[in-house]
Amino acid sequence: MLTLFRTVLPERRHDEAGSVIVALIVVVVVAMGLVAVFANVNSSLNLTRNDQNRTNAFQLADAGMDQALYRIDTNTLPLVPSGTYQPLFLESVYVGFTETLTVGGSSFEYEATKTPPGQDTTWTVRATGIDASGRKRRVVATVGAESLFRDAFFTDVAFSLTGTQTSPDAYRSSVCVDPRGRSDSPCVSTYPIPGRLSTNRTISGSAATAEAFKQRWEGFNMYGRTNQADADQACMSGNCGTAPKVAAITNRRTFQVPAVPSTAVPCPNGGNFGHNNQTTTLEAKDYVCDRVSLKGTINVLGTENLRIWANKGFSTSPGSVINQAQVPARFQVFLPEQESSGANSGSICNSEIWALLYTPGLSIDCNGSLQPEIFGAVVAKEYVGTGSHFAFHWDIDSVNATSSNKFVIQNWRECPATVNDC
Repeated sequence: MLTLFRTVLPERRHDEAGSVIVALIVVVVVAMGLVAVFANVNSSLNLTRNDQNRTNAFQLADAGMDQALYRIDTNTLPLVPSGTYQPLFLESVYVGFTETLTVGGSSFEYEATKTPPGQDTTWTVRATGIDASGRKRRVVATVGAESLFRDAFFTDVAFSLTGTQTSPDAYRSSVCVDPRGRSDSPCVSTYPIPGRLSTNRTISGSAATAEAFKQRWEGFNMYGRTNQADADQACMSGNCGTAPKVAAITNRRTFQVPAVPSTAVPCPNGGNFGHNNQTTTLEAKDYVCDRVSLKGTINVLGTENLRIWANKGFSTSPGSVINQAQVPARFQVFLPEQESSGANSGSICNSEIWALLYTPGLSIDCNGSLQPEIFGAVVAKEYVGTGSHFAFHWDIDSVNATSSNKFVIQNWRECPATVNDC
């Protein structure tokens, strides 16, 4: 008998081929995703690296600016090369310097020049930072000596005044030496004048004074105020307004009387200049003495400036007229803060003064019509007055007339690395 056997083969599953394809697709997709992720990470790293290079280059440029400021501020300006420091000369006259510094593949280089040549108070500095990658960034700034009269009228302790005021007003002595009776621009400024009444403490007065001052002053700098509300309240009990009319400045303003030059001479007659009801002409020199008393009419000879360092006191006699109808910068008085906080250190009541008074040791405390009439700029311990007799005529040019020995960065800007300025 014939027996037939049938080989039974296992049934083939129809979904294995599809699974393999799906697996391959998943692998490909994952691989592509990883490639995209890696590319994105790499791109992000490159962007981060570029940002870091830019930051490094900027910090290096800033370091160059700081180094230039340090040299200028400390007067470390040798006339001979030293290391990478190189002095610059124009027709044998010193006009500036250059310097470079390299550390670990990074560097900065800068050039500082007197602008314009022939003076020592204003410089232009161009500093370039170069990162180790070669990235460059450039900063340009004016470095200037700090003006002694950046505030038109400043008091350390207080400013207090009553009455309806018709001043301040402002003029430019470089345009018109005598502004009296003038109303034309650019001799006389329009209101509000481009100057500020400022103090380390408080400004107070009548409602009429507050209203007049809001219209006449550009604004009020309130030093030593950590917040705007405090500054507003300290200025006429809030009647001055608020920012930007009232500026809250955190640090108190400090005083640095310029050093007495070596060429200064002792004051004649123990510091007593002139006589009542007489006219006295003084030679334009630098004088230094303990106490100064000006009497009568005082004129300055020639075209140079007369400067007086009064260490312990400064006074003018009632009815005296000082430097009348002349540029205020031609008569400058310096009186430092006094050890005795209660001392007035002199009086200038009932006088007409055309001068720059950098006198943080002087209290101006005068009643009614005895208040002084001042043409120029003022730094004083305090000003106290009564009635509608405040007579202050700010010489706008006084801002640039004299400065301290402290240099600061002004007009800072970043420029493309390929240009000198922007």
